[in-house]
Amino acid sequence: MFKSLYKETEGFRLVSILTPLCMIGEVVMEMIIPKLMSSIIDDGVTAGNLSHIYRIGGWMIVAAAFGLL
Repeated sequence: MFKSLYKETEGFRLVSILTPLCMIGEVVMEMIIPKLMSSIIDDGVTAGNLSHIYRIGGWMIVAAAFGLL
């Protein structure tokens, strides 16, 4: 099976490897965002900690940006 797949991906091997890796990265980032949101609600809003809200909000923007890649 891998021999035929290897032959079929000639010229596209790098893209064939990067595509699943990018998809896995996107899924990981999409799973991190709800965890960050719960941290904002639990530790920031409930405690009134505005610096925590801004810090975690910044990390959410970073995670969303990496999810777009």
